[in-house]
Formats: sequence, structure tokens, C-alpha cells
Amino acid sequence: MTERTGARVPGGWRPLVRGTVLTAWIVSCFLFLIWARARSFSLGYHLAEAKSEHRRLSDEGRALTLELTSLSAPERIRGPGTEAGLRAPKPEEVVALPAPEPTKPSRGRVKP
Repeated sequence: MTERTGARVPGGWRPLVRGTVLTAWIVSCFLFLIWARARSFSLGYHLAEAKSEHRRLSDEGRALTLELTSLSAPERIRGPGTEAGLRAPKPEEVVALPAPEPTKPSRGRVKP
């Protein structure tokens, strides 16, 4: 009977450890590439949604600006005013008020 307690593996353990480490490194690189690709797709979808939202909000802002302009036009206001019996003031009926003094921002502090 031959005893194998002191037997050595041909080439030693180093090639096996090197191969295992190399395989683990290659697998981790592939996993990283897969993760990066999935993240890239996800960010692309989020970017497309953000662009769509920006376009929608820009259109809404233009529509609201147009509505504000049309609603505050003097011609629009003058018609119903004259129908209600209103007229433009005479120069002696105009009272000039002093301009309000500008105030400083409080920066979140309230004076007692």
C-alpha cells in the first residue's frame, strides 16, 4: 500500500489558483458590462421621458403666454367696460400715487 499524505499535485496549486482568479475576474467583467448596458438602456428611457415632458411643458407655457396676452389686451377690456357704462377718466380725475419703497429680502428671519 502506498500512502499519499505527502503527494504533490503536478505543477502545484498556483496554476489552479491563478486560473480561478482569472476566471472570476473575467466573469466579473462580463457582469459589469451587462450591468452597464442595462443602466444605459434605463437612462435612455428616462431621458426620452424627460424630453417629452419638457416639450409638453414648453407647449403649455407658450399657450398660457398667448392666453395671458389675449386676456390682458386693452381692446378686449375696453368693449365690456363701455357696455357697462364705464369711461376713460379725465386728466383732472387721475390721482398719482407715490411709488412704494423697495424692501430687502428677509433671508428667512422675521424681525420682532
